[in-house]
Amino acid sequence: MRIARDDITYTMLRQGLTERLDDAKLLISELVTNVMQHCHSLTVRVVARSTPDTLILSVSDDSPALPARRPSSPDEERGRGLFLLDLLADEWGVGTTDHEAKTVWCCLSLTASAAPPSSPPEMAL
Repeated sequence: MRIARDDITYTMLRQGLTERLDDAKLLISELVTNVMQHCHSLTVRVVARSTPDTLILSVSDDSPALPARRPSSPDEERGRGLFLLDLLADEWGVGTTDHEAKTVWCCLSLTASAAPPSSPPEMAL
């Protein structure tokens, strides 16, 4: 998780993309943590791409297990990954392949700060 956070920090700073750096670090950390804790995947692939106005983060693994919301109480340290995606990402979803692998992705606008969505985004399958 730390390597993914450090890599996204380095990449964004090198490209001058500082507007959403804290959001990107938190979200990439959450996505990688989810794979490590819930999927027991042998491989994890992290990709960051940018267009002039959007940063796209994706984490792929070789598990067919889709992300699922789980209830958490205020004093729990876990269970908020998808909530954070809803809160910080401008859009997010899940893509699957025929090979029982998946990619969880999110987009961050680089032209304006993220506003909480009016309703949670649908998961794309």
